[in-house]
Amino acid sequence: MKSKFFFLAALFAVTILACKNESKPTENADSKTQTTATSANACRYGVKSSDVHVNWTAYKTTKRVGVKGTFNEVAINTASGTPNLNALIHATSFKIDTKTVNSNNEGRDAKLVTFFFQKMAGDMAITGNVKSVEGDNSKGKGILAINMNGMSKDTPFEYDVKDRVMTIHATINTDNWNGQDAIASINQACKEKHTGEDGVSKTWPDVSVDVVVPLIVECE
Repeated sequence: MKSKFFFLAALFAVTILACKNESKPTENADSKTQTTATSANACRYGVKSSDVHVNWTAYKTTKRVGVKGTFNEVAINTASGTPNLNALIHATSFKIDTKTVNSNNEGRDAKLVTFFFQKMAGDMAITGNVKSVEGDNSKGKGILAINMNGMSKDTPFEYDVKDRVMTIHATINTDNWNGQDAIASINQACKEKHTGEDGVSKTWPDVSVDVVVPLIVECE
């Protein structure tokens, strides 16, 4: 009788332990589900347009010496609260007041306005919008439609995101907007400064552009 009792008690104990062991994977699975749900929380993206900076690098002399600058007045229009960066970027248009060009040299800025931007058609503004974009919330590429010198041309761009700051990279060749006369004008006005050791005065038509966009990211 005692042996039968001990046998039943042992069987009961094994059953209890088995049930306890089976409950642990269930708890882990629930934990993993909660973690996944948290990491997949929906986020909304926006931009504070006053924090956007358009930085450019132009090139002079045959050795392509870089001259850097920005514009003090840039207007950005875009959506707010978009579910991803693609939607935010695709909804973006911009207007740059070229009279506010700033290269940290007042004399050079005055020449850029008079001998370059004023040589182009229009109201001293560069405008445009994003025509297409593909990528994710960390990097991608697309096409900009840029209006300058009385015409619109498509320009490819790439973007990347780090620490909630998006940087858009593009190269603008002013020849594509019939900017040869404007380039010749600024080269003549800055002939001495644009002459290298080889005695050749050169102003390059291509300009590297980096648009720095701090993002507003709100996640549930």
